[in-house]
Amino acid sequence: FGRAPLCLRPLCVAMSFGKLNILQHKSWNVWNRDNIEKVLKDERENREKEDKKRIRVNETDSELRIQHLRARARARARGGGPEQAAIEGAAGEVPAVEDGGGGA
Repeated sequence: FGRAPLCLRPLCVAMSFGKLNILQHKSWNVWNRDNIEKVLKDERENREKEDKKRIRVNETDSELRIQHLRARARARARGGGPEQAAIEGAAGEVPAVEDGGGGA
């Protein structure tokens, strides 16, 4: 008769099938509401970061293509004619832009 009921003990650990269930008290619990929100926030930030990176790569690629087309147009305007522009175009293919990191 000197013992306090289970819910009044310091940690108030739940008993299930004779085992201690202390997972809800751990900070690394993956099912904890705060930890779920942290994961969702991190995933959202990562998705935004990847979108910005993809936009930057696309803009760089577009700029390189525009520069290449302008160079071809200048070569044609200099009097090289379509044949000279075709030769320069075949020799100077537009390089693909690498994103420089590990894939998504």
